[in-house]
Amino acid sequence: MNSKKSLRKNSSHLLTNGLVTFLFFLLQSIASSGELITSRITLDEDHYLIYVVMDVEADYKKVYQLLTNYDNLHKISESITASEVIYAAHPEYVVQVTTYSCISFICQEVVQLQNTTELSRGYIRVSVVAAESDLDYGENLWHIQPYEGGTRVTFSSDMVPGFWVPPLVGTVLFKSKLLEETYAIIEGLETLANHTP
Repeated sequence: MNSKKSLRKNSSHLLTNGLVTFLFFLLQSIASSGELITSRITLDEDHYLIYVVMDVEADYKKVYQLLTNYDNLHKISESITASEVIYAAHPEYVVQVTTYSCISFICQEVVQLQNTTELSRGYIRVSVVAAESDLDYGENLWHIQPYEGGTRVTFSSDMVPGFWVPPLVGTVLFKSKLLEETYAIIEGLETLANHTP
């Protein structure tokens, strides 16, 4: 894993898209019925700070089940090529996820090993194991809660890529992709949740 990571660092100067792709479980489409409430990304030294709030027109329990069905994340996103539960002792899990995605002609595979903890009141904490991942650091927090007959999903993340990203270029790419991918997750969750018995 470490040798693979070193090769990617040497050849992937601008390949930032896999990070955001994983975080928002990208689908290749735009939502029509859900609503994006807030989306922002800032760069603090090497840390990308992401904050998203979205409303999903689907049952809260079904949305939560989709986001915690760790062996089947590929059903939410075409960009997730593999997801596997390595260890499970509820509420704690170790999950390995591999994604592949492109921004324009730039493509990137990203592997993450994650320590995932399902907390109370709809919170899910995800900590990236940097030594076994293509990130040097990653801490994510999901909050899934019932809201006005549907579901409100809040996502915050602090991450450091495992490869060099030019600060201005990287932030611009992230911001443009963030809006598209946030709408995509809304549609993906709605579609699956509303067609699941």
